[in-house]
Amino acid sequence: MHLSQTYQLKSGNTLLIRPIEIRDATAFIRLVANILTTTPFTLTQINELDQNVKAQEEWIASYIKNINWVVFVAELEGQLVGNIDFQNNRKLRNQHSGEFGMGVHADFRGIGIGKFLLNHFLDWAEENPILEKINLMVMKTNMHAFQLYKNAGFIYQGIHPKAIRINENEYVDVIEMYKWV
Repeated sequence: MHLSQTYQLKSGNTLLIRPIEIRDATAFIRLVANILTTTPFTLTQINELDQNVKAQEEWIASYIKNINWVVFVAELEGQLVGNIDFQNNRKLRNQHSGEFGMGVHADFRGIGIGKFLLNHFLDWAEENPILEKINLMVMKTNMHAFQLYKNAGFIYQGIHPKAIRINENEYVDVIEMYKWV
């Protein structure tokens, strides 16, 4: 597998998926800020996003130096439009597994970018000599993402009742899924 690869969108545009680079820090902050402010399906809230470029560069560097961690970004016409990040567990007994998160810029949702990101990541995971099991957690209310994961072969593992607190009186269950690679 090539770490960088292009994909053809139905619109005819070419999507580039590649590993994140330190030079992406500012654009990545903008992408994540857009995602956090345009969807209710994120754990992190916008006021929790560290928008310090130096801190973001250090975060990116930590992923680059660890062969079992990865951040892939989706780039369309020079703009970052999506990302997927993964960390494996750190202990010897569970380092064969880990969890990912992903998001797509609000202006580019519904055109297949999430599916391309997920499949690109899974190809990478299948070639990683340590990884065997990929885990994810998705809000029960995010049926579009749940269906994407199900279609990619992820299996329902369980539910975490009221795992997300939206406000004082509103909670959301989280579905846990996994896939062997």
